[in-house]
Amino acid sequence: MSHPRDADGAACPLGASPPAPRESAHTPPAPGSLAARLTRLSMWAAALALLVTGAALNLATYLMGREALLRQSAEQARLVAAQLGAAVAFNDRPAMGESLQSLEGVPSITHATLQGAGGLLLGRYDRVGEVSVRAAGGWGAEPWVERLRVAAPVLLDGRELAHLELEVDTASLLERGLVFGGLTMAVGAVALTMAWLFAVGVRRDIDRVERRLDDLAHRDPVTGLFNRHAATSHLQDLVRTGDRPQRPFSLISIDLDDFKLINDTLGHAAGDAVLTRVAARLQRGLRPGGQAYRFGGDEFVVICPCEQGLEQPAMYHRLVLDALAIEPLAEAPDMQLGASVGVARFPRDAGDVAGLLQAADIAMYAAKQRGKNQLVIFEPALRERTEQWMQIANDLRGALRRNELRLQFQPIVDLQTGRTIGAEALVRWQHPLRGWMLPGDFVPVAERSGLIAELGGWVLSAAACQWVAWRQAGLGWLNLAVNVSPQQLRRGLLTQQFDQAIAASGADPHHLTVELTEHSLVETADGQISLLEALQQRGVQVAIDDFGTGLSSLSYLKRLPVNKLKIDRSFVAGMQVHEGDAAIVGATVAMAGAFGLQVVAEGIETEGQRRELAALGCHQGQGYLFSRPLSAADFEERVRQELTTAAAETVL
Repeated sequence: MSHPRDADGAACPLGASPPAPRESAHTPPAPGSLAARLTRLSMWAAALALLVTGAALNLATYLMGREALLRQSAEQARLVAAQLGAAVAFNDRPAMGESLQSLEGVPSITHATLQGAGGLLLGRYDRVGEVSVRAAGGWGAEPWVERLRVAAPVLLDGRELAHLELEVDTASLLERGLVFGGLTMAVGAVALTMAWLFAVGVRRDIDRVERRLDDLAHRDPVTGLFNRHAATSHLQDLVRTGDRPQRPFSLISIDLDDFKLINDTLGHAAGDAVLTRVAARLQRGLRPGGQAYRFGGDEFVVICPCEQGLEQPAMYHRLVLDALAIEPLAEAPDMQLGASVGVARFPRDAGDVAGLLQAADIAMYAAKQRGKNQLVIFEPALRERTEQWMQIANDLRGALRRNELRLQFQPIVDLQTGRTIGAEALVRWQHPLRGWMLPGDFVPVAERSGLIAELGGWVLSAAACQWVAWRQAGLGWLNLAVNVSPQQLRRGLLTQQFDQAIAASGADPHHLTVELTEHSLVETADGQISLLEALQQRGVQVAIDDFGTGLSSLSYLKRLPVNKLKIDRSFVAGMQVHEGDAAIVGATVAMAGAFGLQVVAEGIETEGQRRELAALGCHQGQGYLFSRPLSAADFEERVRQELTTAAAETVL
C-alpha cells in the first residue's frame, strides 16, 4: 500500500506514538498498584486483628483459669488442714506425713509445708522433681510458669495449732493456653489463607470487570477501534501542551456515503462487516503515530500528528482512498461505497477540541455537498456555507413535522389536442424565514443529509391525497406524476411508501406515474428493477426523467420496466437551433415508438417547439408555454375552464 510520504518524502516527525486513551483498559493492574496494596493492607489488618483477638482471649482464659485454680487450691488446703488437726494435737508425725502425701492426687500442687507455733516445721510435701519457691509468690525455674501460694490454719476445737501452706504452679493453665492458642492460630491461618485467596479472586474478577467496562467505555465493540470518548480524551491530551511547544496535527473526519443503504437493504450484519473492513483498512493505512477511531454510525476519525505537509491535501486524500478502497460487496456487487472526508488542522484551524471537531465536520459536510469520494480541507470560508447547509437540513427536518411543505402542479398536455391530461407534482417549501424555497434550494440538502427518503414519502402521500380530492371533484381521469429519489429505490422503500400512500388515501394507482432520472436507473441493480416491476404490477406507470442525459444503452433501456420517456428540456430548447438536438429528439421519439413507450417533452416554451414536437409524433408535453406550476386550486380551475371551453365548442 502506498503512503503519502512516498509522494513528498516527508516523514512524520512525531517523537512518539500517541498514548492510548486509557492504559488501564488494556493492561492488568501491576502488583504494586493501589488495588494490590489495598488488598495486602486489608489482609495484614485482618491478621493483626485476629492476632490481638487471639491474644486477648488467651489472656482472659488464663486469668479466669488462675482464679479458678486459686479457689480450688484454697479449698484443697482447708480440707487437708481439717484432717491434720488431731495429728498436730498429738504430734503424730506419721499421720501428718500421710495427710500431706495425699496431695499427690492434685498435680497443680508442687509443695506443701506444715508449720507449728513459732514456725516449727512439722511436715513437708514436695512433688517429685520440684524445687520449692519460698517467696510469697512468683515465677518458678521456668520463667513462663507462675507460682501461687495459698494457706489454711489447722484448727482443733477452734484453737489454731498450726499453719498449712500450699505452693501451686500454673503449668496446666499454660498448657491449655498453648493448645488453645495453637488452635486459634491454626484456625486463623486457615481463615486468613482462605480470605486471601478469596480476596485475590474477587480482586481479579473486579479488575477483569473494570478492564472490560473501561474497554467498553473506550473501544467500539464492532470494529475494535477506539471510540468517540477515547478520541476526545486523546485530543485533549494533544491540545493541552502545558509548557511544551504545540505540535501540529491533523484531524480527519470520514463519513461513508450511502452506508444506510447497506443496513436498509442487506441488514445490519452486512453493515457491521463493512465497518469492520473499513476499520481494518484504516489501521493498515495509518502513518506512524496516527490513531483511528470510530465516532459512531458510519463516521470515523483519524488523528494524524504531523509537522510537515499541512498544505498538501493529496497526502490525506491518498491515505483515505487507499484505506477505503473497498471491493464490491459479495451480497450486492453493484453497490459502490465511497467516503466524504474533511480535514482540520491544529492549531491553524482551531485551538481547542470542540473547535477542531467542528472544523472537521464542516469540511466533511462540504465534501458531501460536492458528491461522493470527495476530500475537503477546512478553510474559514467553508464555515458559513456549511453552517447554512446544516441549518437548512435541520429546518427541513422540522418542516416535515410542521407541515411546511406544499405541492404545486405543472400541467401535462396532449400535444395533438392541447388538452390538459395530467400534472407533475412539484414540492415547494414555505420556510418561515426564507419564504418560498424551490426544490433546487433544499432537495440536494435532503439527498446528502439522508432526508430524501422521508421527503419523497411525504410527496407520494400528499400527491395521492390530492388525486383523490380531484376524483371527488369529478376530475378522476387526470394522471399525476411524482418524482422519486434513487435512494428510495435503493433502500427498497419505494414500494412500501407507495403502498402506504395508496392505503391511506384510496387513490387509484393506474392514474399515478413515478419518475426517476435516467442516471439513477442506469445504476439500478437487478433487485431494484424487481421493485419497479412490482410497481407496474400494481398499475403504476414508470417514467424516465431527463432522458438523453444519462448515456444509457439501448440494451439497458430494453430491460428496464418503463412506460414513458421524458425528453430533457435541454434538447427541447435547442431543437430549433442545433440540428444535433433536433436529431436526438427525433431519434428518441422514434425509439420510444419502437419500444411501445409514450414520450413527454419537458421545457416547451414556444409554439414552434410544440408544433415540431407534435409533428415528430411526441405524445405529451409540459412547460411555460402551457403553464407555470400551479397550486391545487388553480390547477383545478384551469382544467374546469378547459372543460367549459370544450363543452361550448361542442355546442357550437
